[in-house]
Formats: sequence, C-alpha cells, structure tokens
Amino acid sequence: MTAGRRRRKVRQDISIGDKKQIVHLQVANSTWPVVLQQLPVPVSKRDAQKITAHAAVYREMPNDARTMRRNNRRVGKWPELDTVVYE
Repeated sequence: MTAGRRRRKVRQDISIGDKKQIVHLQVANSTWPVVLQQLPVPVSKRDAQKITAHAAVYREMPNDARTMRRNNRRVGKWPELDTVVYE
C-alpha cells in the first residue's frame, strides 16, 4: 500500500430487522450514540439518519422472520419460489 492512500471501508449489509430497530429507537427519543450502540452491526450515524428518513416504509413492512432477515425492500419475481426456498 502506498503512503497517503486509505482503503475503502467494507460495505456493511443492514437487515430490515436492524432498520426497524433503528426507527423504533429513534421514535423513542433515544440519542444517536445510544441508538448506534444498541445495534448488532456497526452503522454510521449518516446511514441511520437515511434509514429514519424512510421510517414510514419500514413501519409498513411485516414483522415476519423472512422479512426481518432480508437486506432490501424489493419483492421477488416469483413469491412461490421464494417461499419454497425459504422453507
């Protein structure tokens, strides 16, 4: 590695369950340091603020186990296949 060159931060996937937790803690008027310490994965304050900007979307999502583990909001093209694969 050459001098003065920094490595890019590794991208961290944040599950929908973690995003819902961020929204829940922020609605409970927790401070940002408290919210970020409660999470199981490292999340920057900027990313957490972006998530809270879309809070309504995450509140509407179901609380089932399959949804909570996903990392994106998109629904698959073949929901029947997704159900079989999940099981």
